[in-house]
Amino acid sequence: MSYATLAGRTAVITGAASGMGEATARLLAAHGARVALLARRTERLTELAAAIEAAGGQASRSPPTSPTRPPSTPRWSRCTPPTAGSTWWSTRPA
Repeated sequence: MSYATLAGRTAVITGAASGMGEATARLLAAHGARVALLARRTERLTELAAAIEAAGGQASRSPPTSPTRPPSTPRWSRCTPPTAGSTWWSTRPA
């Protein structure tokens, strides 16, 4: 898959608050993918979503989510709007 085919697709990024997750979210959004951001640090997700949207991308964020806490794992579906279509990429960099 090339960057040209990312437009209109949705990527779910866990660990998006910093490091590889943040870099992945920025890269995919810059190439047209909608990104659903998940992490424990809500304030960092808010800042990242605002930066992605300011650059012309589409981003949504979840409530605080930790992959090690099973009750929080279904929350990712709440940060992906119904208009996002199917999820084609999911990453867990941490």
